Amino acid sequence: MAESSGLRIGMAGPVSLDLIDYPRGRPAGLPEGYPAPIVAHFVNALLRRGHSVVVFTGSRGLDRPMVIDQGSLIVCVAPRYRPRAVVSFYARERRWLRSLMREHPCDLIHAMWSYEYALAALQSRSPVVVHYHDHAWTIVKHVRDTYRLLRWPLNNFVTRRARNRVANSLYLKQAFGRRGRDMEVIPNFLPNHVMERVASAPGERSERMVTVSNGFHGHKNVARALETWPLLKGKGLVSEYRLVGHGMGPGEEAESYATERDLAEGVVFVGAVPFEDALEEIRSSTLLLHPSLEESFGMTILEAMVAGTPVVAGRSSGNVPELLGQGACGYLCDVDDPHDIERAVTDALTHKDTTAVKVTQALEQVRQRYSEDRVMEQLEQCYARVLRQGRPPAAGTGT
Repeated sequence: MAESSGLRIGMAGPVSLDLIDYPRGRPAGLPEGYPAPIVAHFVNALLRRGHSVVVFTGSRGLDRPMVIDQGSLIVCVAPRYRPRAVVSFYARERRWLRSLMREHPCDLIHAMWSYEYALAALQSRSPVVVHYHDHAWTIVKHVRDTYRLLRWPLNNFVTRRARNRVANSLYLKQAFGRRGRDMEVIPNFLPNHVMERVASAPGERSERMVTVSNGFHGHKNVARALETWPLLKGKGLVSEYRLVGHGMGPGEEAESYATERDLAEGVVFVGAVPFEDALEEIRSSTLLLHPSLEESFGMTILEAMVAGTPVVAGRSSGNVPELLGQGACGYLCDVDDPHDIERAVTDALTHKDTTAVKVTQALEQVRQRYSEDRVMEQLEQCYARVLRQGRPPAAGTGT
């Protein structure tokens, strides 16, 4: 165990409350959380390594804070308001969060993403690690709406004030330019028990292609993947194309887009499903097509690498080439070109010996670089360095 063993760690951010391993069992009346499995993965791994954890998160289902105390785990859930709360830098949410952070002091607060949770943590007077999972300006360029535009200055405010900044990939670190020079890289991971279960699951697969994404529009680029489907459908390599995630269920944006353009035949619009169901969609499919134009890390790809599912993804899509070993662990293509996507998918499904080698190398890459034990050792070493600095002054915004 690293020298930081036995710490009381605050984990601040959007978390899937239903994926947390509650020491005394999942409580009744759990409020709705976020679709953010990675935060729950970190919480559970810290508990497994002997730390106490205080989770600071929010829910739109509350009008006052809820505190769930299970000894080594305390979950503090603050009220969460409408998206337009970004106009005030989430002032009300931050007041609740700061109050909870001061009522439940921690040795250190680990803030996930660089927005309202990170700013509340910086105002708490505790040592803070800000863990970046996206690049705000890149998101603005791909998703041109007021909400993302207003989150960009919030990110900048946090970035200027955070003493300890961590990126989830080398790509993301480099995206910050000079501001990223002192960032440490601590990647995402899949929990040990998930890796073991998924990697050892029976090998039966349906002849189908799947895309799992947390959105249809913008840089997720699922529309371009849909446009590729008619090119693949007639080849008989896969019988159906399944779309899993927000905006991709029956009657949602993806189906409307496909129906209007006569692309829906053979497409199954699954929509948003729980984490375990999404994993099973990947594990039981012949191929994962990941059309995103940009990923700071690429959790869906990591899940496919563990599951032994071949991956086709973008050669210029942020961290994707690094995750896939520059093509040694999957097939890279121009995901903005349906014909190049079709070529890569065809290669993956017809060159079976080559694909088998890539799948084997993918799992080995995960075990060497993205295992729970390796990532958590890096994180504990980071915590130890931060704690040696002492307590910082609180960041202020006047609200």
